[in-house]
Amino acid sequence: QDYSIVVRNPPTDATDPQEWKDFFEKQFFGSNGEHHVTCCTVARDNYLLVRELMVRREILQKLKWLLRRPTDDDGAAASSSIPQQSLDLPTLARIADAEEAGRTLFDKVKALVLPGVPELLSQLIAVNGRIQELALLGNFPVIRVFVTFETEAAQRQVLRSLSVAPDKLVRKNHIMEVTNPHHLFRSNLPLNVKQAAEPSTIRWHNDLSNSRYYQKVLKMVLT
Repeated sequence: QDYSIVVRNPPTDATDPQEWKDFFEKQFFGSNGEHHVTCCTVARDNYLLVRELMVRREILQKLKWLLRRPTDDDGAAASSSIPQQSLDLPTLARIADAEEAGRTLFDKVKALVLPGVPELLSQLIAVNGRIQELALLGNFPVIRVFVTFETEAAQRQVLRSLSVAPDKLVRKNHIMEVTNPHHLFRSNLPLNVKQAAEPSTIRWHNDLSNSRYYQKVLKMVLT
């Protein structure tokens, strides 16, 4: 079990985990070192970039499967002397050219439903370009901050100290609602915090799981 809180209204430019660690340790626990922040995660609004990285990972997994080493009847690698194909772009381009040159009409039709190396290579090049464009944007705003404390007592102390009603956070005189002015982040922001969910309660969902399922069904039908 961890002892975490989530900050739901962080400044959009507060990207440094050390700043958050120093704030909680110094402003809530002083210099006696009684409690510590063990982990701090700054979540940024980079959904589009993460989605493209997921797509890229999916494409690479499909390429690995297509280019896997031959197996014997027991499912083990037929020969350890046969190297795993490299997934660098020049190697993939050579494999794609050879595959496309040897395709029959049926293979071309099949590739419309079940992409081969040429189609996956085109997808990989396209997604690499989109990732580079999104990465150049760089300045993704902070949307949540997760802070984990060493003890439950530290977590409870922070939650108790920052237990300001949500309706009071939006009032013009909201600074006056904070009991201790030292608990204002950057000296002017009252933090809206709550206990973070346990990692085991989060359902980690892959947006591509459905597409993988249908790909498997189509492969079974066509082969």
